[in-house]
Amino acid sequence: MDELVSSQNQIPMDCSSSSSQLAKALIERLHQEYLDTNEFSLDLLAALYHCFGNTFERALKQVDSKPLILYKSTAGQQLWKVQSSDDTSIYILPHVNFCKCEVYKYQVLQQNIELTCKHYLSAHLNYARKMYQVEQISDKTMRELLRTVYISPGYV
Repeated sequence: MDELVSSQNQIPMDCSSSSSQLAKALIERLHQEYLDTNEFSLDLLAALYHCFGNTFERALKQVDSKPLILYKSTAGQQLWKVQSSDDTSIYILPHVNFCKCEVYKYQVLQQNIELTCKHYLSAHLNYARKMYQVEQISDKTMRELLRTVYISPGYV
């Protein structure tokens, strides 16, 4: 990740007010900045760390070690798949801050002490850097996959 860093734009570091809105803005900024400059500025990385803390550190560790797979349906729907540290498949909708992992369940949904999990952040980091494999699937397969992932027994 060191080669992806520059020091350019100033980013406000106040993550206390409206944290989820700032987190969303930082994720959007992450994608735009890498698209524009092919790197992440030190200011952006500092803001991401300030907002996400240890979750961001864990996401950075996962970025190069766990591949991102982008499932793309013929209708254009997208679903990301990342591997957890125990090699369980984790599915993430790109524009929805949600993950079925235990950390998300307990620290984000129940305890409200984190904004997201490492899977969500690492997926966005890899997607922004175009570090993913694309798997084209049919609309029917996408529906079945989404149904299995999000409407299965044991759902949060």
